[in-house]
Amino acid sequence: MSYVAKSVKYVTLVLASLVTILPIVVIVMASFKTHKEFYASSPLSPRPAGSTSTTT
Repeated sequence: MSYVAKSVKYVTLVLASLVTILPIVVIVMASFKTHKEFYASSPLSPRPAGSTSTTT
């Protein structure tokens, strides 16, 4: 197998892995936010520092 074919294969695998893992990361990050925080910010951004509210 040529170098180009191997490179294309691994780039494709990495991209497919990222597409597969991204929704799981969004769900995990969103589980630590309240509904208000989730809808007010990006799903991937962490909770603001000093925000300790756990009510919905």
